Amino acid sequence: MQKTWSTAMTALGVAAFMLVTLPGTTVAAWATPRGQRVEASLRAEGHPSRGALEKTETVLEHRLAALGVKGATVGFRGDIIAVSLPSAADDVHLISVVSQMGLLLFRPVECEIEPYASAKPVVRPMAGATTSGPARSGPPGLARSICGLSPAAQGHFLPAHADRDGATPALYDDADSTVVLPYYADLGGGKYRPDQRYVLGPAQMSGTIVASAAANLDQQTGQWEIDLALTAKGSNQFNEYAAVYYACYERDPTSPPDAIDCPPYGDRQALEVDGVVEAAPVIEAAAFGPAATIAGGTPPFTAQQARELADLLSYGPLPERLVLEEISTVTPVAK
Repeated sequence: MQKTWSTAMTALGVAAFMLVTLPGTTVAAWATPRGQRVEASLRAEGHPSRGALEKTETVLEHRLAALGVKGATVGFRGDIIAVSLPSAADDVHLISVVSQMGLLLFRPVECEIEPYASAKPVVRPMAGATTSGPARSGPPGLARSICGLSPAAQGHFLPAHADRDGATPALYDDADSTVVLPYYADLGGGKYRPDQRYVLGPAQMSGTIVASAAANLDQQTGQWEIDLALTAKGSNQFNEYAAVYYACYERDPTSPPDAIDCPPYGDRQALEVDGVVEAAPVIEAAAFGPAATIAGGTPPFTAQQARELADLLSYGPLPERLVLEEISTVTPVAK
């Protein structure tokens, strides 16, 4: 499916970019057994300050409220965040959604490679690619050596410290690194499969360029979208990169090249949230205004998907990563 960023005029005459997303995850509809509550303990990694814990508490409260969860409480003791909420049909997933780091990065697409074949790794692109810590931008030519593999070899390629899906794990997903990140295909019924992988260059921008985000239903298409407002500084920064991307688009509008064929950036910019590629659109204009729309592709956003992503973008990332330590359902004792 071709994905594009294109300019469009809003009712206010503001140029907006269109970004076509890849599938995400959904939260099941609420079904609250009377009186039952879910109690979750989340551990903040590292050595968070009291200020960081207080910010985490506030962000989680905002996220839960934005998703329509009523009667939730959030608190902390030491480095443990305690979340209590009415029991839902998919408690673990809900906790997973609201406790995401929520770190948004914009990266140039070097190329797409085949999904990991779940076989013994037989290909490493270059000597020295495996490191004991974040690889930063990697050895010279790292992206080119990966992208130049045959389709069969790509299926067996593993980046340094790869996870089970053949992708760069969170610990090594450094903003200044060349990384391999996944897209997850929607199989229906709440099940997802790791599909194609993206080789991405070092991040150019982060979610700090986004001032606010809101999920809305497009009345013309009947599809859910996310409307973004960019900061003044963020809009200027994005336009600087867009002009360079667009130069590659002009070379071949029918088949815009990736960075590997049109350095330095190619014509696709990936939107990464917590190590997953949510979109990798083609940039079809040299400049954009301060408004942006993220629109669903195939399949389009569900209402819940749009709200989840808008929620993460609106309140910014958590100051520390959270690890789920324990989750349980508590039923009040009848009197």
